[in-house]
Amino acid sequence: MIRVAVITMLLAGCTSDRFFVRRNGADLPVWVRGPEASELTVVVQHGSGTSGALYDWMPAFDQLEAAVRVVYWDQRGAGISQGAASPDSLVLGESVADLDLVLDAVRERLDPGRIVLLGHSLGGGISLAYLSRSSVGPDIVGYVDVSGGRSLREAYEAASADIVAWAQAKTEAPGDRYAEIVAFYEARPTFPRQEPDRSQHAAYVDEVLAERGYDQAASMGAMTSFLLSRGVGNAWFGPFDPLGFLANTQRVVQDYDLDGVDLSPDDVAAIDVPVLVLAGQFDFAVPQSVSQRTFEAVGGDGSGLQVFEESGHFPMWDQPGPFANGVLEFLQAR
Repeated sequence: MIRVAVITMLLAGCTSDRFFVRRNGADLPVWVRGPEASELTVVVQHGSGTSGALYDWMPAFDQLEAAVRVVYWDQRGAGISQGAASPDSLVLGESVADLDLVLDAVRERLDPGRIVLLGHSLGGGISLAYLSRSSVGPDIVGYVDVSGGRSLREAYEAASADIVAWAQAKTEAPGDRYAEIVAFYEARPTFPRQEPDRSQHAAYVDEVLAERGYDQAASMGAMTSFLLSRGVGNAWFGPFDPLGFLANTQRVVQDYDLDGVDLSPDDVAAIDVPVLVLAGQFDFAVPQSVSQRTFEAVGGDGSGLQVFEESGHFPMWDQPGPFANGVLEFLQAR
């Protein structure tokens, strides 16, 4: 029997089930939205250092919840996950095993019908790793990859190469600022895990995007303000603890083995469910070229690729209507 702590509430034919799944030192919160009678369930895997609530609060996911049942959960060490998960458990294999247990709990507690996974960023890497296994249940009928971190090493390399090409095109003298940018990336072939390298990379990303017409800082600032306006304190199982949430966020960013999220196209080629790959034109966290290679690896009957031309790493925020419509169209075919 899966060990869960349960709070259940049914409102006007909609599911609002909340419980924890416990595994290997972590208590993982799971909550369910949407029509109780839905024959299709979407299970969302959030990105690095965020929470399932980030998506639950967004208008794009309000549209999804109006049509199908949606399950959100917080990964070990993230959001409001509890327990004493050790740092060495913040690895891809443990996250895949956690997802497996969450799916078992959903099957046990609900009548989920057909299941579609949706993974964003790091959650995409977790979903792809799970789906590439041979033991996936027959009730899983599709996957939506949103800027999925199939290989965070490859993603960083692609973003770095783009910035280097941009800087090289502007270089006028060996010692100028743009030559220094090229030297910065030549000296750092892998993802910079610690400050100040990470903040310097982020500053270069913002500069390139601003020149190309996308204000990433403004988009992220607007998203943060909107989420705060949704009443953070009323979204959780009890009083919201912002310090605990921020501590978990920082822990994942610093301690999660991001280098270990490194699936090759061959690793995911065995996935045999239809896949919808969604990518932002201005995404430097998981560049469009990485999403393109993921699609080429898993592309098959019912699969598709959609690029949002006004979006960065969060197309569900930048273009909520087109995002929801694209996902719903895919779901309707499942």
